[in-house]
Amino acid sequence: MEYCLHSQMVPFNNTGGNSSTWETKKIISFLEGEKLHEGDLYTHDSLAWMYVAPVLIVAGLIENCLSVAVLSHARFAHVPSRATLVALAIVDCVVLLIGLGRYWLSVTFRVYPVEWSNVWCKTISTFVLFSSHLSSCLVALLSVERFFAVRLPHKQFRPSIDKLGTLLLFLFCFGVDMVHLKYTVLQSGVNRTEVRTTEDTETPHLHVCTSESEWVAFWQDIADILLLFGLPYLIIVCCNTYIIITLRRRSNQLNRMSICRDTVESVSTDRIKGVCNCFGGNCPSRFSSRAGHSTTHSSYKDRNARITFTLLCVTFTFLLCNLPFAVVHILRTADNERRTEDWNIAWLVTYILVYVNNCLNFPIYVLSHPQFREELKTLLSFVKNPCN
Repeated sequence: MEYCLHSQMVPFNNTGGNSSTWETKKIISFLEGEKLHEGDLYTHDSLAWMYVAPVLIVAGLIENCLSVAVLSHARFAHVPSRATLVALAIVDCVVLLIGLGRYWLSVTFRVYPVEWSNVWCKTISTFVLFSSHLSSCLVALLSVERFFAVRLPHKQFRPSIDKLGTLLLFLFCFGVDMVHLKYTVLQSGVNRTEVRTTEDTETPHLHVCTSESEWVAFWQDIADILLLFGLPYLIIVCCNTYIIITLRRRSNQLNRMSICRDTVESVSTDRIKGVCNCFGGNCPSRFSSRAGHSTTHSSYKDRNARITFTLLCVTFTFLLCNLPFAVVHILRTADNERRTEDWNIAWLVTYILVYVNNCLNFPIYVLSHPQFREELKTLLSFVKNPCN
């Protein structure tokens, strides 16, 4: 997931001692049209990106690719939300590769694609936001699908909610972010010959990829907050609350009914067996067939319960990883005085946690879903011994 502050979207600068601080102050003094702060440059230029970004990118790509490989198997053809889970894994790969890749390139190699031209500025900024919006909305769709599965357990939707919902969300996010593409521009902040470092080399990042005006930036920020966290948070909380309450209520009812049924069946079976024994006959076989039907029905319910538990874990993990950043981001943006070192560190740590969330779905599948775990073992054993 990617959060951008349009009114204060700043270029990335590799900090490096007193000369870098002097560069930052000079750039801020020249960019009269932009509300830039040293804290903005600090959070985007932290050396943490040099070490954290490659780890998350490699781990996330491997995990999400394995998720796609396992979920694409025929064994998972009828698993609820399969299409959404596959799409989410692919989108998370894009978010990690493009979102974190920008920071890693800028901090490690001083490569700044957004400064190459106005086209690159528009394309990269819009593409990152689109993939981030879609990732958040797909997680919310998981809760929506489970909500209808619990609310209308015998209803068969054609087309399925996950397939139709994934397509509609793709088109919706694409349409919204086309507006962002229209109003994003690359602005020149200062003449490159005016600012030089102590080594008399050119200072990087003299352009800023931002919005055309403060009014446009305000509404773009509102749209970002709503799509990245606001609406998904509201949908997930409402749907998951209903799911948990309903399942607990049904579980309690089934427990009470099971106790009553076992008592009645025990009494009835004992009487029938007594009559059969008196006449030297065998007991009717329908009791065993009923037991077999009950076992099959119970197995089906267990599979549904496992996938529901897995998807609840995915959605709640999304909330836990994104809520801290949403709070810090909003509070820090609302007041320019909250640009102190403590606030900047909090912003950076919680922002990294957002990207960590893009790597957590695979471990959740492995830990919470036995069928996924078994299929993963089969896949890995085949890769290890392809001739067997």
